[in-house]
Amino acid sequence: MISSILKRLSDPMNWYFVVLIISIPSGLFLSSDLAFLANNSTFILGAIFFLGALKININDIKNVWNLKIGVIVFNVLMLIGLPVVVYLIAKIIVPDYALSLLILSVMPSGMATPLLASIVGGRESLAMVMTATTSLLAPFTIPVMIYWLAGVSVDVDFWQIFFSIAEIIFIPFFLAWLIRKFLPNVIEKTKGSLGKISTFFLGLLMAGIVAQQSESIIESLISSEIFMSLIVVSVLMAFFYILGYLIYFKEQGEDRLTFTVSFANMNFTLAIFLAHKYFASSEIVVPITLAVIPWFLFIVIFKYMTRKTINTSY
Repeated sequence: MISSILKRLSDPMNWYFVVLIISIPSGLFLSSDLAFLANNSTFILGAIFFLGALKININDIKNVWNLKIGVIVFNVLMLIGLPVVVYLIAKIIVPDYALSLLILSVMPSGMATPLLASIVGGRESLAMVMTATTSLLAPFTIPVMIYWLAGVSVDVDFWQIFFSIAEIIFIPFFLAWLIRKFLPNVIEKTKGSLGKISTFFLGLLMAGIVAQQSESIIESLISSEIFMSLIVVSVLMAFFYILGYLIYFKEQGEDRLTFTVSFANMNFTLAIFLAHKYFASSEIVVPITLAVIPWFLFIVIFKYMTRKTINTSY
């Protein structure tokens, strides 16, 4: 029986699902014990990026620039086009959630996006470029888009975010490059386990985020507000996936999957931080926090719906 369970867990999607069903309830009901994880999100995200970078050759990154037009278009769509569409639609359909959805939609690709891309069979190297470029541009676009659309002034500290990006992306990538260069045999021997370790760290991150906001989530559950919030953010997530998949219909196989996943997975930790710092209202913070649930679930749905597109290498 144990061997059968281990065999099932060797499938990256099964392992991801186990992490999913453990991390979110743990964060909610063990909040006092796990809240510290959110305070260490920089380290956790850096670890996820580092483990992903260990599997990538420098030539893989160079080859991404063959799609440089696609990368440029992606950045414009994600950081400018998508927020405009989301906010205008939200103002008409769910005006009470318009600001929450705007904050989510102006975020860059999340730091865990390369891992999620690998789970669905995409290219981690391409996802890393999307994450890096949108993250570098986000400190400029976030305050402009929020002020332009919602009339709310948000003073985003460029250098603070830049150094956070350096800690999460550039330093882990450089360390991974050094290890690949000087210890290639170690990488080959451990390569099969890197994805599962990354997913475990992702579970820690999700547990920490939920634990940090557990009080607000429980309050909204008591008032039944949580259900409407979940519906709204779930529709938003589905919209991201559908729109991304349709926009990149000309891309083939793994590149289409990568563009879509990068398009649909935003930086939740940054969104929650900004919501807390500038708005500090449960009506704003709770929907943004709850978005981690459909974010976690929809990658499973997307993998299932596109399973015939390409075989996953994890």
